Amino acid sequence: MNMLDSSESLRTGILNDKPEIKGKIINFNFFYNRNMKTNVRSYTDREILDRVKSHARGFVDYPDGYWLIGIRSKEDEFNKFDDKFYLFYNKSFVAVYSGTTNPGSKGLKEYRDYNPDGAGILQSDRIVYDGYIRGESKGREVYRQFKPFPYYRDGDMDTLSEELGEVRLEVIHAHIHDAKMNGEDVDREDINGWSLACQAFNNGLGWDQFMKLTEKQSLLTYCILKEF
Repeated sequence: MNMLDSSESLRTGILNDKPEIKGKIINFNFFYNRNMKTNVRSYTDREILDRVKSHARGFVDYPDGYWLIGIRSKEDEFNKFDDKFYLFYNKSFVAVYSGTTNPGSKGLKEYRDYNPDGAGILQSDRIVYDGYIRGESKGREVYRQFKPFPYYRDGDMDTLSEELGEVRLEVIHAHIHDAKMNGEDVDREDINGWSLACQAFNNGLGWDQFMKLTEKQSLLTYCILKEF
């Protein structure tokens, strides 16, 4: 597993307190948890931006404001938070977090409790503009799925999250959220029921920073890439 990385130009994990992005002053402290591991390799800003442009179906241009990119681990370790989320402001890297773009054991093994067709797997190498809206889910603030995001149903009950079969298009409440319990700022390793299709951050402090940075932005563009 790889240590959670920063972008190449920010390898030390330190940013200026007030970087200037497109003439607008944004205050933030770069989140970099040296103890958190993921299975996704390190990338430069340019590698990610170029990959979005060349591989993300639906790409038109880089979004204005904040937008999020989930990178799905090739290893796809069962029930583990082994993916990464990269936050950008237009074409400027802001921060990187760990989490999952896949469902956990409950979604993959017990899907019949909520959908007879299988666990929901959002399609990778896809971007949906303004597809998420800031709002509430289960009493906490999240980014709720607002527009359809292409997805698959994985019903073979094995340990892999597979993008196979019919591509479906509808809102399935695959929100972007945290994995806290009673507000605890914990680092979770096991997904379990924290994602049935949702995109979940597993570090509480990282999630809090992400929500603070984006607090004035109602809509969020989201892209998922396969690890490359």
